[in-house]
This record gives sequence, C-alpha cells and structure tokens, in this order.
Amino acid sequence: MFARVISVRIRHGSADEVARVYQERVVPAARAQPGFKGAVLLANRETDRVVSVTFWESQEALEAGETGGYLVTQLARLAAYAAGSPVREMFEVKVLELAGEG
Repeated sequence: MFARVISVRIRHGSADEVARVYQERVVPAARAQPGFKGAVLLANRETDRVVSVTFWESQEALEAGETGGYLVTQLARLAAYAAGSPVREMFEVKVLELAGEG
C-alpha cells in the first residue's frame, strides 16, 4: 500500500470549512479512483495546518491520480483556503494498525 501526504497552511479559522469540503467533495472523488483505499484529514487549529493522507493499493494507482488530473482537481477545490503552498510527498505504507470498534 502507498500513501500520498499533502500538508498545507490554511487561512486562520478555516479548518471546519476545509474539513467539510474534504468530506463532501474530495473523499467522494477519491472513492471513484481505481485503487483508492482510504483517506484521513488532520487539522491543527493552533498552527493553522492541515494534512491529508490518502491510501492507495499500489504505487501505480497513486501515480495515476498525479497524471490523470484527479490530484490537480482536488487541490483546486481547497486552494481558496490555503495560506501557503502545499507540500506533497509519497510513502510506502509499512505498518497500518487501526483499532477495531466495540
């Protein structure tokens, strides 16, 4: 599994709106991409930073979004909230452990 990590400083006080757009627009678009496995958005209100982590079944699936226009479209959806340039990195996921509910 591979992960795309994008971090960006956002306009002060816009974390809730960024989360809404991410949940309502970005995540559904990601679900439509082949190889998509999941997403998480982290926000730090004190530093006005958000971090998006999306998970992909393979490096090829992750890279397809880079070349196929998906990523550019999603970044544009959130550009109005950015107070800096996004930093994008790709990682191979070596360990992923999520506790079960219940």
